[in-house]
Amino acid sequence: MQNNQTIVWEDDAWKAVCLPKDGARLSELSYEGQPLLTPVPEDFSPPEEDFGEYELRPVYGYDDCFPTVDQCTHPQSRVVIPDHGELCWQQWQVRSNSDGLTAETRLNGYPLCFQRKMIFSSTQLTWQWRVENPGSAEYFFIHVMHPLLPLDQISHISLPPHSHVVDEEADCRFPVSGATEVADFLMRSARDRAYMLLLKDVSEGQISWRYLSGLKITSVFSTEQFPTVGIWWNPQAHPPEPGKQRNECALEPIPGAASSLDKSYRQNCCMTVPAHGELSWRVIWNLEK
Repeated sequence: MQNNQTIVWEDDAWKAVCLPKDGARLSELSYEGQPLLTPVPEDFSPPEEDFGEYELRPVYGYDDCFPTVDQCTHPQSRVVIPDHGELCWQQWQVRSNSDGLTAETRLNGYPLCFQRKMIFSSTQLTWQWRVENPGSAEYFFIHVMHPLLPLDQISHISLPPHSHVVDEEADCRFPVSGATEVADFLMRSARDRAYMLLLKDVSEGQISWRYLSGLKITSVFSTEQFPTVGIWWNPQAHPPEPGKQRNECALEPIPGAASSLDKSYRQNCCMTVPAHGELSWRVIWNLEK
């Protein structure tokens, strides 16, 4: 089913609702009736404090963050890119296929075409992305898939081995390390603080989480393309204003050294699409009960 505002793809197991005019946001993604993402808020108003442009729209569901997550100046154009990137503000072209959804948009100010494909099967969701660059210069970027998970419905997480952990907000090493230790710390964390952690130099391309319903998702990715895993953990702590706090988490493979393209570029760790060329990458979600 589709109209100018909403495109719905569903079969016996899956349902996906995509909003082309809202940055091709997934406002709903469910498997056998289990919601996988945070829902649209019943009531929304932006926080009074300035937490970046991204907080000016309702924060829920799924967005693509490109060409950065943290606000920064692009190392080539020197243009300031807003937090969580540019694509969530744009209108996309979205079409329903026999096996899933294809969404496309062009980057404002640069001749790039960005494509996201979602391919559904009985126990798997394959996320595929492609950037086409018809321009005469290579283009540097990071892309982070941004599925916000309902934290109060998550009963267990499993993280990959890594060299160390960085507290990105404090810009220092996190005192807890080790895959099991970090997962246990987060699952026991109090509601007085949100965390943005970076697992550095991951050696295994796999993250998993389990819902209270028993459904388990294992996210599989290439460590050559994604050397970092970002963890956004927000147990009703952000935004720190009464009635505005959200309950959410995100477990994100990052193709860079940080959530900032500028920092990643300066550490020679980001994605590059060549002039007159293209670049593709993917993440696979395997589901089991």
